[in-house]
Order: sequence, then structure tokens, then C-alpha cells
Amino acid sequence: MDDLSRQKRQDAVSTAATSLEQAKADRRAAQQMLVTLQEGTILDPEGEIASIRALVNTVELQLQEKELALNIQLNNARPNAARVEALQSEIEILRAELSRQKSRLTEATAGESSLASKTAAIQMAQADLATADLVLQSALEAKRQSEIEANKQVRYLTVSVRPLASQDSSYPRAFENTILAFLIFSGIYLLISLTASILREQVSS
Repeated sequence: MDDLSRQKRQDAVSTAATSLEQAKADRRAAQQMLVTLQEGTILDPEGEIASIRALVNTVELQLQEKELALNIQLNNARPNAARVEALQSEIEILRAELSRQKSRLTEATAGESSLASKTAAIQMAQADLATADLVLQSALEAKRQSEIEANKQVRYLTVSVRPLASQDSSYPRAFENTILAFLIFSGIYLLISLTASILREQVSS
């Protein structure tokens, strides 16, 4: 009985330790993926797009004001030549700036390398990392419980009074429940991973 229980304890602790190492490796991989996506990428792509759009709106308003002022000057019977020339120069500069900013906005919102696409990829990587954190926490708890239950069983089997034989094992079964909970968490992780993969395919298409 003691040898059989000892082997079972060793197997349980070994399984929990292996699961913990795998969870650590998965989390490192998820974290590395997020870092890779963020390298050379604007950390707030949506904010960058909004900033460009705001700048375009500002330039458009300034351009309208200058064009209106020019029309007023040209409608005068004797327009101020110097003022007209200055307004025409300012309008030309504003039109060039407006064209440049619109090109930036088009480049930022089109193609696979657009800021919006990068935002989606980063968000999915962040979700994967959060899931890996959850699984790692579960694995840590499972390992801790397996060690606690192993110590409890050692004390139980070394009591001075031999316990009465019973049909069912009388040692604590909390560890089995812990393993079951870990398997459930693993199933949830696989489901979330599958969902993330489907989302990646949708984004790439």
C-alpha cells in the first residue's frame, strides 16, 4: 500500500510539474509574439489614424478660410495686389500639405501593413497572453495542491495506528479534483486559441 501510494504521489507531482513547465513555455511564446508585433510598430495605431484625420480637418478649414479671403479680395473693385499674392501663396502651401496628409491617411488605412491591421494583430496577441497567464496560474495552483496532498498522504500512511480496511481509498482526493480543474482550464485555453486562430484568418482575408 505504501509503495503504491508513493508511486502515485510521485506521478501526480511529476505531472503537475510538467504541466507547469509547459504553461510557462506557452506564456513566454505568447509574450514574445506580442513583443515582435510591437517592435517597429506604433503602440497606438488607432490614435495615430485619429491624429492624421484631425490634422486633415484642420488644414481643410484653414484652406477654406484662405480661399474665402482671396475671393473677397478679388471681388473688390481695387484688390490689394500684395494681399492677393500672399493669399495665393498660402493657399498653395495648404493644398500641398492637405495632399500630403491625405496620402498618409490612405497609406495608414490600406493594405495588410495598415495601422488598423496591426491593431487587430496586437489585440489578438494581448488576448493570447492573457489566456496564457490564466493557464499558468492554474498550473501553479495545481502543482501547489499536488505537493500539499502528497505531504498529507505521507503523514496519513505513517500514523501509528493501522487504519481499518475499507472498500474505497480513504486518503484525501482533493488532488484528483485539482487535476480535473486543470484539465478544464486547458480545455478553455484550447477553445480560446481556436477562436483566436479563426479571428486571425478573418483579419488576414
